[in-house]
Amino acid sequence: MAQNICGVVNGYEKRLQGMPYVPKLSYGRAMVGEDDAPNKIFLKYLFCDHAIAIQFMKDVGLRRGKVQCNTCRRDMT
Repeated sequence: MAQNICGVVNGYEKRLQGMPYVPKLSYGRAMVGEDDAPNKIFLKYLFCDHAIAIQFMKDVGLRRGKVQCNTCRRDMT
């Protein structure tokens, strides 16, 4: 599970580095630590874009992609 999350984080790190609102980092600081854990810089720029943040939470399992209605048993929109 943890390796899967690290893979997702690495993918999003590469994606964020290509975003126009993310500055080129200076002072040798990376967005992901040596243990592949995201740091404050990563999370700050990840949550600047609502759609990317929601998709990230779904990809790491923090948010469900679909929720079923208790009344009609269909997926909610």
